[in-house]
Amino acid sequence: MFKSVSIKKKLLVLLTVPVFVQALLIGIVLYLHNEGESARLEAEKSKAVAEKINFVYDNLMEVMTVAGGDSSLGVQLFHTRWNQSFQKLRSSIGDLKQLVKDKPERLEVIQRLDNDLKQAEGIMPHLEKSWLESQYQGRPERVPLWEKLYSIACEEAPKKIVQLEKQEKLAFDSNIEKRAQLRERILLSIVLLSGANVLVVIGAVVFVLKDIGKRFSVMQDNSYRLASDLPLNPPMLQSDEIGAMDSTFHTMAKALKEASLKERAIIENARDVICSLNKDLKFESANRALGEFFHVDPQEILNEPLHRFIDEADKESTYAYFEKARGGQQQQPLELKVKKKGGEEFYTIWSVAWFEELKSFFCVVHDITERKNLEQMRQEIVRMVTHDIRSPLTTVQGLIQFLGVGHLGELNEKGLRMVKNAELSADRIMALVNDFLDTERLESGNFPMVCDVFKAGSMIEDSLASVIGLAEKKDVALEGMPSDLYVTCDRDRIVQVLVNLMSNAVKFSNAGQSVTISAVEAGEFVEFRVKDRGRGIPADQVSSVFEKFKQVSAQDARNMGGTGLGLNICKSIVELHGGTIGVESEVGQGSTFWFRLPLAELDA
Repeated sequence: MFKSVSIKKKLLVLLTVPVFVQALLIGIVLYLHNEGESARLEAEKSKAVAEKINFVYDNLMEVMTVAGGDSSLGVQLFHTRWNQSFQKLRSSIGDLKQLVKDKPERLEVIQRLDNDLKQAEGIMPHLEKSWLESQYQGRPERVPLWEKLYSIACEEAPKKIVQLEKQEKLAFDSNIEKRAQLRERILLSIVLLSGANVLVVIGAVVFVLKDIGKRFSVMQDNSYRLASDLPLNPPMLQSDEIGAMDSTFHTMAKALKEASLKERAIIENARDVICSLNKDLKFESANRALGEFFHVDPQEILNEPLHRFIDEADKESTYAYFEKARGGQQQQPLELKVKKKGGEEFYTIWSVAWFEELKSFFCVVHDITERKNLEQMRQEIVRMVTHDIRSPLTTVQGLIQFLGVGHLGELNEKGLRMVKNAELSADRIMALVNDFLDTERLESGNFPMVCDVFKAGSMIEDSLASVIGLAEKKDVALEGMPSDLYVTCDRDRIVQVLVNLMSNAVKFSNAGQSVTISAVEAGEFVEFRVKDRGRGIPADQVSSVFEKFKQVSAQDARNMGGTGLGLNICKSIVELHGGTIGVESEVGQGSTFWFRLPLAELDA
């Protein structure tokens, strides 16, 4: 049951017990102090009673001194002094009664003493009467009265006074003993309760150290076990705050273990190499893919330096790359040729990050050998297209032109028609080759551009001149809008873009329609717009018109010609200039292709 009590309540109980003991100690001390105070007051009262008893005795002696026998009856002042002395005595008796009113035994003795004194007081009138009847001394009838008076005053009353004194002395002695006992009880209570309080505090400390401290030690040990990848201690049975913390810790440890297992599974099953190198570029850890890369057991590579697996010529540049990565100055991945165990070489790309806390490089290594081979194949294809196709095709085009103009003899009408078809086919193939080469150069980043400030209007005029022949054949009117805006660009490349867009606009326009080209200011850009009134582009194809080999209709390639690369080339050229390109189209209403280039700032 106590296991379900919270630490807050436990500590509250532990704090309450010493407070209760302290309160009990204070209560007992206050009680004993009150008892002692009562005993002190009782002692003072006993002292006052003793003094009053002595005062009564003195008054009694004074009365008996006044009563000097028959000889005193004839003295004129006797009666006055007798009455005064007796009044004082009676008053003292009254005070004494008041002091011992809560002491029945002593009050009873005083009451008997008071009765005796009343009796003695009653004798005096008889003596005075007898004296008045016969004023001489020694009359026999007064002798018994005097004897009775002296018996009361000198025997009976003193006995009772002595009895009172004894009783008061006993009470005083008892009071002194009681006060001594109270002092001992106070001291004993302080000692016992203080000792009990100390024991309770010690017990509380022992409880805290044994219960709370022990469980905190278990949690600390669990932290060490978690860090050391050791099994945790069993969960605590208590459901208090520490128990809740322990439960949360076990839940967290379970989640961390599951996450670690998932992470390890991902790392171990990754096709890329995931490894760590120390500051000396020696392998510290790696996943299984490392063994597949180098055809060895990954454990054999641990503590081996990286330079063992790379060419000597690449060693210096590789170490320089890692040094920059350590300083946080390297952002680009590293392409590195490495060697397998048998000496076979393959190409890799390394993504490297330095962790200062661990003093290690963490690397992800991807095999790009296939990509490199594909790039080499593509370069071979480009070289083949350039030298083995375009050069002979140029020769063929020249020969066809010679045939067409009659340099190789006159041709009949059928021959001229065949030459014309051959020329169109050769031009189409040459356009395809040129588009293909442009695309490859753009993708490889080997697309030279010479930029300067040019007037947009002059580039529009040049593009119009390039497509005027095609427009006349299609009976399409060209409208060029004048523009005084300037842009920074490669003039030939932008004219190429404009010619491509205008050629497409003319191809997809019907006879009698027009194509408009303009350049307007759009904020910090110059926007070139080529607008036709042709069939337009379906909405679901607008977003894909700039993709490679994309045609709106499969028949367009056969009927209109083209490679499907022109718009993709336009997009790449515009983006190389830091611009954007797009299209606005509505089926049946035509299309407007536009692109934006940064507006040039001319010096004043």
